[in-house]
Amino acid sequence: MKRHATLKLEVEVEIKDIGKERWGTSHSGELNTTYAELCKVFGPPNTNVEETSQDHKIDVEWQGLINGEPFTIYNYKTGPRYLGNAGTPIVQINYWNIGAKADRVGIMVKHFFYARLKKNK
Repeated sequence: MKRHATLKLEVEVEIKDIGKERWGTSHSGELNTTYAELCKVFGPPNTNVEETSQDHKIDVEWQGLINGEPFTIYNYKTGPRYLGNAGTPIVQINYWNIGAKADRVGIMVKHFFYARLKKNK
């Protein structure tokens, strides 16, 4: 017999520029979406990658908190800062990394993003 359960989560999300400070997040998930959809949900990228990605591996990054826990959303080694003319223009990138200190945070960010995107359509 199959049983179904519905789980409703209440989350608080704050997009927060922390400047040069790094949170020590690492890859905790992915989002398959467009730059425009990310901007629709989270607003414009809020990180100066010239300061935070001096190795040029990241072109765009959002930093935020979900239920008080840090997360980042970013492209990694796919854009023009790392690949030059061979890089994908930012507005055409459709694979984004979620960084967090725990995988459950990445899962929360993913669920929040897709729920908010669906609600805003």
